[in-house]
Amino acid sequence: MKRLKKTKKYFKSLTTKQYGIYHLRWQISAFVMMGPMIVLQAFGLPLWLNLMVGQFIGALIFFEIDKRIFKHHDKDTLEQELNDNIKV
Repeated sequence: MKRLKKTKKYFKSLTTKQYGIYHLRWQISAFVMMGPMIVLQAFGLPLWLNLMVGQFIGALIFFEIDKRIFKHHDKDTLEQELNDNIKV
């Protein structure tokens, strides 16, 4: 029972950390996307098209970052981490 509680605590902290990093990345992306969207607006692009192009550019920029944030561990690595962090 004690091991189960420690396991749940470990996964909660992992999820919270991932969310925190993702949320920070999300906030930064707003400022990164502002530049291209201002340029596109200056060219007279309609708002709907500006948003679509801006989101496409953002996806290209942040795809690799998101992959690293949500990288899954292989089974052996996860099991080793659990054993290291949950010593009864």
